[in-house]
Amino acid sequence: MMMRNDWEAVINQFYGDPEYPVAGRQDLLDLRCHESHGRALCDWFVPSTQATKILNIFNTFVHPITHHTKCEMHSRNREAHFKCDLGSKESEKSVLLVCGERGCGKSTLAAWWLQTFCRENPDVPVISHFCGTSTSSTDVRSMLRQLTGELQRVHYDWDGILEDATELEPLHQMVQAFSAAVRYGPCVLLLDGIDLLTETFGLSVQEVKELKWLPDALPPRCKCIITTTFSDLTYKSLNVRTDVHTLTCPDLSDPSIHRSILLKHLSLPCKELPTNVFQRIAAKKLCHLPAFLALLGTEMRSCGVQREKEEEIELLEEYIDVDSMPELWVKVILRWVKDYNGSSSRTQAISHCKVTSDATNTALFTEDLSGWVWDTLCLIHLSHAGLTEAEILALLEDLGYFGNPKDEVLEWARLRSAFWPWVQEKANGHLTIMHQSFSQAMNLLLLDSRGQVKSQNVFNQILADFFQKSSLQLCSWVRKMEEIPWHLMQMGSFKELHSFLSDPVTVEALSNKLEQYPKLTTDVIHYWTLLRDRGFDPASSFQFLMFQACRMEDLDERTTWRLSLFCAKVLLCFGESHQTEELLLQTDRIFRRGEELDRDILKLVLKVQHMLANLYVQMHRLKDAEMYCHKGLETAQYLTDSTEVQLIVGQMLCCLCLILLEDGRLYAVPGLLKEISSVRHMSDHPCSEGTVLFLKAIHKMSLNELKEAERCLQAALSSRRGWYGSEHRLVAEVEEQLADLWADTQSDTEWEQRKIVELYLHVLSIKETEAQTLHQVNLQKDLAVILVKFGKFLLRSSSKAERREGLDLLQRASDIRICILGHEHPLTREFEHLSNTNVIGLRKFVPEVIRPGSNRKQSLRASPTASLLQLQQTKSKSHIPRPTTRLSRTSSDVRPSPDNPIYSQDETLKRPWMTFQVSVFGPQSDIRTLLPREKAGLHTSRPRSVGRCFPERCIIQEEALKPQNQ
Repeated sequence: MMMRNDWEAVINQFYGDPEYPVAGRQDLLDLRCHESHGRALCDWFVPSTQATKILNIFNTFVHPITHHTKCEMHSRNREAHFKCDLGSKESEKSVLLVCGERGCGKSTLAAWWLQTFCRENPDVPVISHFCGTSTSSTDVRSMLRQLTGELQRVHYDWDGILEDATELEPLHQMVQAFSAAVRYGPCVLLLDGIDLLTETFGLSVQEVKELKWLPDALPPRCKCIITTTFSDLTYKSLNVRTDVHTLTCPDLSDPSIHRSILLKHLSLPCKELPTNVFQRIAAKKLCHLPAFLALLGTEMRSCGVQREKEEEIELLEEYIDVDSMPELWVKVILRWVKDYNGSSSRTQAISHCKVTSDATNTALFTEDLSGWVWDTLCLIHLSHAGLTEAEILALLEDLGYFGNPKDEVLEWARLRSAFWPWVQEKANGHLTIMHQSFSQAMNLLLLDSRGQVKSQNVFNQILADFFQKSSLQLCSWVRKMEEIPWHLMQMGSFKELHSFLSDPVTVEALSNKLEQYPKLTTDVIHYWTLLRDRGFDPASSFQFLMFQACRMEDLDERTTWRLSLFCAKVLLCFGESHQTEELLLQTDRIFRRGEELDRDILKLVLKVQHMLANLYVQMHRLKDAEMYCHKGLETAQYLTDSTEVQLIVGQMLCCLCLILLEDGRLYAVPGLLKEISSVRHMSDHPCSEGTVLFLKAIHKMSLNELKEAERCLQAALSSRRGWYGSEHRLVAEVEEQLADLWADTQSDTEWEQRKIVELYLHVLSIKETEAQTLHQVNLQKDLAVILVKFGKFLLRSSSKAERREGLDLLQRASDIRICILGHEHPLTREFEHLSNTNVIGLRKFVPEVIRPGSNRKQSLRASPTASLLQLQQTKSKSHIPRPTTRLSRTSSDVRPSPDNPIYSQDETLKRPWMTFQVSVFGPQSDIRTLLPREKAGLHTSRPRSVGRCFPERCIIQEEALKPQNQ
């Protein structure tokens, strides 16, 4: 028997050495599943006149990309040659909706066109996604992440594996990532079967079906083909869009095509189809569905083995008389149960029954739906990710079937020969039901079954118990994590779910697999969110988990450290900053006690120090953040120059640079900027130069070189918009600095004031979305600061209406602070006192940002440090109304290029509902929260404040306003 390395060597000779191991990444495995599923669909394609017309419509739809084009070489990916449309118009529709009833052949047509188009147009980037091929394929988060990653790889030769995939991004940020990616260049997207999309973390099933994840408009250079069914909500949601062209799959009316489909699925040249039987089939109204003909063909191929000729004809007539696909599937399932169970008489006719979408009378099925065949179908159907053949046979053995191993193999082979076109083995070895009409029939039978038939909860319990007790040789930890929590959640057994997720052995396995399987991160956070809503506290659970882990003899220190790092990441997703700090500090102390640290442990040390630095940045403890930045950089010197290490080094250098700027140590900044530019990863990331320009802009602002700072900010803004989209929080970071700069230097004319107002409004929209989506206190404080800035700017207006609006914004900021601090806080009492001060004839107040470290006297009784601690400890949420607007388009189609800072000052900034956040050095970069402040003694050297550094440090302070000219 050949070993795995031998097989890999043989495979690599034919297909080349993969960039990443086949068993190493879930996304790569999913990509292979989509490819194999598309090829399998093409095997059943039957040419016809109607199919040719639809294929021609597909080609016409993508015509602007494939014709009247010129070939260009990408600036970064020299091997990629793309075609850009020269004559495309903005009015061209970007979405082609292919709709029809279930079983009309939409997926097969799409797969056949995809195969032909890719062969004829190898230079055009084409990305396909077939929903239902895996558990992640029906999850919107996974789909958006995979589509975005493929577009980044094609256009910029950038692979998302280089960034940290273990952090849970808010869904609106992933939407903005996708919205920005489709604007990189020409591309064709094929999204098949979006009616199969299910709920995801952050969106319910209805919200997913309402397409809240799809941008309001796609660019003309992106052509998207989507298939769905008439009866699904996605069809209605797409029909209301103005950029959608709807195409209805025509019915098959040619009898010769009907016969070709039947014979193709019959696959027995020696078996003739009786003419009278075919005429009866052609006369039925369901014959226009290829799925109906395909199911009849596969049944004709297999049922003759079990029945005599007369019985076969009688059974076929019963199949023909059905009025719907679910009714046909019920009869087929009953035939399988009777013929392959071996217990009931095969001469017994199938009970005549009509299955409709409204009701199902299955009282007669009580005796029929039993035995190992029915249990096998139910186990496959109710499993979360399908079952391998070994798992199915082990489950049947546990249920008491097959006393003789020879009978087991024979009976299983007979059943697989019957259902193999409809229950197929995927690339990962899992057997899964492949057609939705089959799954619908199983749901009907399970929901309406009575008597001796096992209920759905019984099967969920069987599967949960099986995977919990199975050995790792039969079921890996990834399989256990896919199945066990899912079935416990389906049964509502949240106490057992909590015990499983807080088990040290489970968490230890998770900590090893999260980076390779990104969807596990979403699943774990989703399960813990459900548990927290039902009274289970993640912080106390993980504290007890670490107590158990320290007392377990079979867990070494390295495993304990990894457990601590995993728990800290999960707690950080829930905003538990102080509990996260305790865990990380405890782990750091254990590291320091260690005598010898090998490479793997040093990487854990680096990750812990990196997390601590980021955490202290969020908590505004700059000295601690700087200390752990230096510790992390020192630790990185002992590690090899890997991409992962370079990513962390780049993040820490950016963080350290902004800390120095905030502290006023300008002499050290030029050298640090040079060091950042020399990091190897900086030359690879498409937006890296934009980050350097942003840092340089802040440095120039500190030196009062405002013109040069403005140039750098505009270049950085162009770069970040092109890569992240206009709604990314890093884009808002640059826009806020640019608005602050213009507010002090270019606010004389009405047009200049309009520019500043638009920038502030856009930043405010992004921060409002983040605050009401993530529900974190620091984001609410950040929102309060931009409200203060915007309100103070409007108070300078000559318009009384704008001044009143500015006061309303200031009132909103104070309301947020009161919600966070409470009515009994000293700052709240000071607010009540200041609210009685008459400012410009109105009884209002103006908050001011207090920069930490300033020598200026405070007008409040409470110290800034005490106030900060109170803000960090509170868990109150501000009452911010959720915007009702849908996701909108990205406002920039330019590619990120700091050398060509295209920034249209005449363009009104859009304010979409969703945002996207991916940092320059990966999702964990926290430069977004760092902005410079004035150092004491430097205020007289420049006419303006550089900008906010940590906007959350704001207190209420009375400010005298000069009377405005009436």
